[in-house]
Order: sequence, then C-alpha cells, then structure tokens
Amino acid sequence: MANSYNTAGALLRAGNYDGARRIANDLLADNPDDPNAWVLLIEIEEKKKNFKQSLELIKQVLEIHPDNIVLRQKELFIYIEIGKKRRTRLGIERFKADFPLSKNTHEILSLLYESKFGSNKLASENIKSTAYANDKFALGAFETNSGALFSGQKHLQEALKDNPHSCEINAHLAFNQLALSRLWSARKAAYRALASQPTDSDMRLLISLTWWACYPPIYFYHLIITVFWLAHRWVPSWILVIVFLFTMRFIFAPINWFEAQVGQLLNFPYFGWASTTCIIGYFLSYFLFDSKLRRMLFSSVQKIRLKDY
Repeated sequence: MANSYNTAGALLRAGNYDGARRIANDLLADNPDDPNAWVLLIEIEEKKKNFKQSLELIKQVLEIHPDNIVLRQKELFIYIEIGKKRRTRLGIERFKADFPLSKNTHEILSLLYESKFGSNKLASENIKSTAYANDKFALGAFETNSGALFSGQKHLQEALKDNPHSCEINAHLAFNQLALSRLWSARKAAYRALASQPTDSDMRLLISLTWWACYPPIYFYHLIITVFWLAHRWVPSWILVIVFLFTMRFIFAPINWFEAQVGQLLNFPYFGWASTTCIIGYFLSYFLFDSKLRRMLFSSVQKIRLKDY
C-alpha cells in the first residue's frame, strides 16, 4: 500500500497525471473510503489547476470524513489561491474553532490570508512573531512578495543550502531574481526547479522571458521596474507615479537614442515601432503565468512508466 502511494506521488511530481490517477482509482476500488487516495485525486486536480473540481472532491470526501484536517487545509488553500476572500475568512474561523490545537496551521493560514487580501508588508512583518520566524523559505517568500527583494533573496539562498533540490524554493528564488533583474541567476534557479519538476510550465516560461529580456530596451525597463518595486515598500505608490511622470522624458532618453542608432544602422525607419511592439509583447507575456494558455503553450509532459518505480 505504501509503495502505491510513493509511486503515485512520484508520478504526480513528474506530471504523469494519468498514471497517478490510475493508482488512486485502484486504491479506491479496494477501499472507497480511503482518504489518502482521495487526497491523491484532489492533488492531481490542483496540479492541473482544476480548482472547481478539487473543491467538489473535497466537499464529497468531507461528507464522509468531516474531521480530516488535511482536506480542511486544502480547501482553505484553494480558496486563497482563487481569491475567495469571504469564504477564506469564514473557513479560517471555523478551522480554528474545530482544530484549536493546530496553532502552526492557524498562523500560516492567517499569514496567507493577509498576504493575499491585505498587505504583503504586514504579512512579512507578522511572520517574525510566529512559529515560522526561523523558516528561511517562508521568510524569503513573504519578504519577496512585500518588495524586500534583497532580504528575500538572502533567506531563499539560505533555505537552498538545506534543500538544494526543492522545486518550490528554487521557483521562488527564480521569481525573486527576475524581479531583481538578475536574469542569469533567475534562469539558473528555474533550471534547478525544472530538474525537480520537469513539467513546471511557469519555469519554462520564465526561462524564455530571461532570454527575451536580454534585449537592451527590455532590460532597461526591467531595471526601472526593479527600482520601483524596491522603493514602493517605503514610498507610497502615488508619489512614485508622480516622480515617474515628471522624469519620464529623461528615463526614456537612452531607449530613444538606442532605437534611433540601431534603426539608422540597419537602415530601417520603423525600427522604433518594431522595438516598442517587442517590449509590449514581453511585458504582456507575464499574464501567461498561472494561466491555461501557458499550459497549452508548454504542454509537454514527461511520461514516467510504472516499472521505473
């Protein structure tokens, strides 16, 4: 039985969802009330971003196992992921009442709620007074979200020393490095994440963007956004917008000069328009993260045979 769960877990991590589903269905055929097998099916739907189906399965299993703490946690994590604020708030209140001894889970749920629906900065400050104060990965993730990119980078790199092959840590570090405009480092972290989870299409997209960002005007914009992201932690956004509006003429001067020189060199009078289109396309690509379109573009799945495990 344990081997079946281990095999299904390996298939799930590798992206072979059909193989993992077959094992879960076999386990349920032997024992229809097996909560662990149901959790496997729910995790498959989560990996495929089918959150509606995941919630329906959770509701179905909770009718049989209403006190299953893992399922109750998963339900709340999905509500946070899809932005259901009221359901999350009420769910956390019920969870605290039903599981009063699970203090660590209470804290992480509150932190995730604050980060998603409140203030990333407040969440990164609150974590220091919880049981996760020494969790380098959690500190790095929350501080990166709040704009403390250098501090987040430090904590994530320390977390990697203990778990260098962690997909989650490397993925968060990759986004952190991209936000810091450190393209080579972001690419390197993304490749490490892919080594642990080959079907992570977010990391494949990030690697593509790091190469695209080598185009000088795009990298220049990257640096501007990095400065804005670092500054917005301490300076109100409306002040930064006003400063940008009054200085944009000087900010865009190097880009205009570059496009004019290259356009003249190539004898291509419309190079500026082509460059602008490239820049707009690059930044619009960020909307592909965590989207169905991205999963269509990076649809390759590493097939893992059962006999390999």
